[in-house]
Amino acid sequence: MEHFSMNVRENVNEDNLLNGLDAVPFLEERTFHYSKEIDFPFETFSSGYDIKRMDGKKATITFVNSYPIRRIDFYIWP
Repeated sequence: MEHFSMNVRENVNEDNLLNGLDAVPFLEERTFHYSKEIDFPFETFSSGYDIKRMDGKKATITFVNSYPIRRIDFYIWP
C-alpha cells in the first residue's frame, strides 16, 4: 500500500492520532507520484506530518477539512 485515504464526519483530534508517532510537521509543497499507472499520476499537498519508521522508511499524513467531511490521507514514500 502506498496511499490510504479516509473520509470522516466526526471531529478528529490530530494530536491524539499522531501521539507516539514522533510526527514532524511541514509546510512546503510536495508531490507524491504513484508507482502504478492510475487515473491521476500524482497528488500535491502543502502541509502535513512526516513519520519515519525505525528502518528509515518515511510516511506522510495530511488532514483536509471540508465541512462536514474531513479527509485523512496517509502516503508511504518509496
